[in-house]
Amino acid sequence: MFQYLLYYLYDEYTKHYLVRNDIMLFDEANKQKEYELDNVQNKINNLLVECEGMYRSLLKYNDLITYEELYELTDEDKDNFIGIRDRAHEMEHSLLHYKEDLIRLVEGDVEWFLTDDDSFDDENYYDKYYGSNVFFNYFNVEICLALLFDKLKQLGVPRMLVSDLHVHNGGGCC
Repeated sequence: MFQYLLYYLYDEYTKHYLVRNDIMLFDEANKQKEYELDNVQNKINNLLVECEGMYRSLLKYNDLITYEELYELTDEDKDNFIGIRDRAHEMEHSLLHYKEDLIRLVEGDVEWFLTDDDSFDDENYYDKYYGSNVFFNYFNVEICLALLFDKLKQLGVPRMLVSDLHVHNGGGCC
């Protein structure tokens, strides 16, 4: 009888320990995920600020575009445009990586939220994604880059050749 009681106590202790350990691991994983999400959010915010600055620097050439006086552009202006174009392509490439990171961070939680019956009790964790502006800023950067490339096209600066870009084939990188 005493031995049975010891086995029972050991079994209960082990179950409690495993559950407690699982909760600790879950909390630690969530902290890591929040840290990574904040990291991606900061990188996207930095891209947005830089992209907006580059676009603003091109706005001073609007009159030349409107009145078709592009012949007044200096070689320094053209070199500046090439630098902006190259940086915009780098930003576009970085944005692909950030999108992959966002998908990786969110997909497990979305699947868990949709399939777990008890998940509606834990909506406060899922709401962190809704409360975040990372997705909004991601699309802002995409739109800003598209406008930037359009403005460069108006200034006579073509996009880089595909052979000169880092191409993502089949979802892979470089």
